[in-house]
Amino acid sequence: MIRSILNHSHFLFKVFLILSFLIFKISAVSADQNLDKNNTKIMFDPKFGNYLAGSYAAQVGDAENAAKFYKHIVDLYPENYELKIKTIKLFLISGMIVQAEELLSTLENINLEEEIIKIFEITIDIRNKDYLSAYSKVQTLPNDGLSNFLKPVISVWLHLGLDNKFKVEEAIEQLESNSRFNAFNQYHKVLVYDLINHEKTESLYKSLLGNEETRSIRLIQSYALYLRRVGKTDESLSVVNNYLNANSYNPIIQESRYNYFNKNFSRSVNSANDGIAEVFYATAKALSESEDFFISTIFLRLAIVLRPHSSISYILLNEILEQRGKWALAIEPLSKLNTDTPLGEYSIIKIARNLNRLSRTDEAFELLNSYILRNPETIEGFEALGDLYRSKKMWVKAAENYTQAIKKKKLINKNDWKVFYSLGISYERAKKWKKAEPNFKKALELQPDQPLVMNYLAYSWVEQGRNLDEALSMIEKAVILRPRDGYIADSLGWVHFRLGNFEKAVQKLERAIILEPEDPVINEHLGDAYWEVGRFREAVFQWKRALDFGPDADLIPKIKVRIKKGLSKI
Repeated sequence: MIRSILNHSHFLFKVFLILSFLIFKISAVSADQNLDKNNTKIMFDPKFGNYLAGSYAAQVGDAENAAKFYKHIVDLYPENYELKIKTIKLFLISGMIVQAEELLSTLENINLEEEIIKIFEITIDIRNKDYLSAYSKVQTLPNDGLSNFLKPVISVWLHLGLDNKFKVEEAIEQLESNSRFNAFNQYHKVLVYDLINHEKTESLYKSLLGNEETRSIRLIQSYALYLRRVGKTDESLSVVNNYLNANSYNPIIQESRYNYFNKNFSRSVNSANDGIAEVFYATAKALSESEDFFISTIFLRLAIVLRPHSSISYILLNEILEQRGKWALAIEPLSKLNTDTPLGEYSIIKIARNLNRLSRTDEAFELLNSYILRNPETIEGFEALGDLYRSKKMWVKAAENYTQAIKKKKLINKNDWKVFYSLGISYERAKKWKKAEPNFKKALELQPDQPLVMNYLAYSWVEQGRNLDEALSMIEKAVILRPRDGYIADSLGWVHFRLGNFEKAVQKLERAIILEPEDPVINEHLGDAYWEVGRFREAVFQWKRALDFGPDADLIPKIKVRIKKGLSKI
């Protein structure tokens, strides 16, 4: 069951409502309230609307509007240091680098604790290849927090930028003394060795590749390219085929293979600026995995400043923005990807999905149909179009496109369970069960014990009153694999209901309601189970809740009859 609700409200309308409320409230603030001196002046100035609008925008994660509103205040109150710092960070998050740099130039002294601002200042020096100034500023960074991680490796690359090989070796020795970040430090050591043609480059690559803790996609890519450049073609090809799976959905792997087989053997890190951009990219990735999205976004923006044509930074930036639900902003980095590589298809499909999330469905259809017209053999394009039709409950059209995608596949592998699963859902919802069931079974053949497929197939059997014992066994297995999935828990409760195990059905459906309290179908099911065990008032309450949560149109009359007559009189 796929259920999603997208609510879109106009930002400025919200700001208007909040301003109206806050203007009323602020008039009642007592004069002796203890406020920051600078902000007090702002809050009680007749033109404080920009401050409130900026604060609201920042609160809801709209960095671009927050920065613009705060900048108006900074122009009025240029002595407000704290607001300048906040505005620079918001400009950076939004990718408004020129505006951030202009505001940075107005700061005479940056407090030592403003680590991100100092790193931005260092980044500008590096971009301008003023490595001496950058190195001097790096030494002023604190020895804790992020700086403890960044200072040693950035210093290595800055010495390389200054063409001081003795200092490079010295800095690498210092880098290796910190065992906490061994995998990261060793990766950068080998990149530097590769760039200066160090005699130990190949042995270090081999050592890092052989260790799971130090092996990464970026390392594999760099090593394969190194081997190819030094004429070891067979070894290079072996590394690519052994570690960069041709069937991978990872866009970085797809692009690596594309570049390799199109004879683009240049280094992925080719300068000091590239090396520091790689540092910032890795920092952003680590922070995003710990869900520190704001700081990770800033580091990605800084990586792009130093290496503006690097696809990996745009891919990660898109992923972070999508994780935060910023669908419109997530489109921008995708538009920077090279359309002549596999990333072109990747970006078009993701843009279409984000347009659909923004309710710009016509644009999404136009984009995908246009792409398919230009690339009639595309597999992913047809799958994406099937997904789009399915999201709009156009089941027959969805099935047609999934079928086209399957027909165009030269080989079927285990990852293809998803397209057979999607095709099965489309046929089932189009009331073509004889076509749906074989596709669910094919999905399970490719990926045995896949909980989503087991749940959907078993639930469908239960609804039809078929294969109930097999359905029960299948759903019990799915629950073990996904114990916090409310929809699978609902299926387990419902199969017990259909088997007449009403007390057990209540127990399982109450668990499902805890996991998915606002799902109308689960509330309806629990109401049915309550009725069968004699808990009539609770049953009516659950059915009313089911109506409150917006069920599909065909369910509404059925639920209303239950509320009026109960189950026994239907």
